[in-house]
Amino acid sequence: MRAAFPIAILAALSAPLAAQPRAPDWRVAATDAAGEQGEDVGASVAYIDLNSVLWQGENVDFTMEVRFRNQRNAGGANGLRAQMRADCSGMRWGSVSTTSYRGTTALGSSGATALTEAREGTNGREIVSAVCTGRYLSDSIADPIAHARQLLGGD
Repeated sequence: MRAAFPIAILAALSAPLAAQPRAPDWRVAATDAAGEQGEDVGASVAYIDLNSVLWQGENVDFTMEVRFRNQRNAGGANGLRAQMRADCSGMRWGSVSTTSYRGTTALGSSGATALTEAREGTNGREIVSAVCTGRYLSDSIADPIAHARQLLGGD
């Protein structure tokens, strides 16, 4: 007599595989390698994960990573990762959440910020423009930390 193949196993084998999360596809959206924009972080490079971009009309949600050479606090944060939202019709943007990093070690997190104008001539404007138009400054970057170290120097 043959044992019956359990129905639960048969059902599991015939069910479609759950969608696996896609690996990040980082693209450079803005750079300030000389630290000329007067921001507190000094020299910086901003990356957008193309696989995180989610459109809702004229609004877009996305993941951004910024790596910088902190010229004011040598032992402090040298990067951040943020869930962002942009209003492409008004060239405004804000964060949903942000975590600051030293290398790969999380230092702290903060909550949402209101949408504000991404002013002309700022990294913010370059980032909003890149994510809204799909025009980036690079092809895919496998490791933003290593790329930023090469571009900006430092750790």
